[in-house]
Amino acid sequence: MGNQWKSGKITRKDLRSRAVKAIVKTALASVLYVVLVVLLAPVSDLVAGFAETMQTFFIVYVVLMIVGEFAARTIFQPILNGARAVFILFYMVLALGDSVITVTSENATLTLNMSLVFTVVVALCLIGVASAALEAVSFLSERAERESHMQL
Repeated sequence: MGNQWKSGKITRKDLRSRAVKAIVKTALASVLYVVLVVLLAPVSDLVAGFAETMQTFFIVYVVLMIVGEFAARTIFQPILNGARAVFILFYMVLALGDSVITVTSENATLTLNMSLVFTVVVALCLIGVASAALEAVSFLSERAERESHMQL
């Protein structure tokens, strides 16, 4: 990561670049959300509360992403990255529950076992949490190293 975590004041140029990155990421996430809503429209008719659940997930995820972008190169960036990974983890546990989804239509019942998808998402979220913890350790060690060089 070398010298990624610079100390000092935030300049207007840096703030503008963070804002542009946040806007671009939000735009890309919004396009992805619109595509997913269109593709999953038939599912949202069958599963009660699906559209509202997707909206809530999207809003919280985008807010964490924007705040994380503005917190770049601070100790709050890895904390927010970890919070985003934990949010996805808890959201998947809440949404999937026992990893079995049952959809009932007029005269047919469809049961899906989502345990493999659930396992993959949980593993990726745990990797995200571990990555955030390593980022925080890296930030703190680089800061301590910078402070020790200043004292010499």
